[in-house]
Amino acid sequence: MALVGTTEIAKRINKLGFRSKNGKFFSSKAILRIIRNPRYKGDVPPSFRPGAIGYSRGPGCIAMLRAVRQTRWA
Repeated sequence: MALVGTTEIAKRINKLGFRSKNGKFFSSKAILRIIRNPRYKGDVPPSFRPGAIGYSRGPGCIAMLRAVRQTRWA
């Protein structure tokens, strides 16, 4: 599998029809934040900050990552 950058990942995710929670296209910067987020990587359990104001596991991002994982990148 060839390595691709965050710009290419964002293009492909947008092409698959995914949008941010605000209905906008994903940017390479947003993809980088998702990739580096310890919660999305699984390094921090979701219950790490129970009751935190504004905290969300981001089910849209999780679904997006699952769909991307099942897509052929070649």
